[in-house]
Amino acid sequence: MTDKTPLIAKEKMNLLQFLALMAMVCSLLGGNHDLFTGAIGIMFILKAIAMFMYEDTREAIFAAIYLGFFVSFFFDLF
Repeated sequence: MTDKTPLIAKEKMNLLQFLALMAMVCSLLGGNHDLFTGAIGIMFILKAIAMFMYEDTREAIFAAIYLGFFVSFFFDLF
C-alpha cells in the first residue's frame, strides 16, 4: 500500500533549485548578505527535500555542503 511516487516532479524540483540558485547569485552580486544567507538556507531545504523524496545520495552531499555554507554565513551576520 506504500506508493513511492514523489510529491513533486523531478522537473519542478530542478526548477525550484534553479530559482534558488539565481536568488543566490543575484543577492551576492547585489551585495545583500542577508538575502544571500536566506537563499542558501532555501537551497539547503530544497536539497534536503529532494534527498528524501528521490532517495538520491548526490542530493545528500550537496545538502551537507549548503548546510555548511548556511551555518558559516549565518554566524557571520552577527
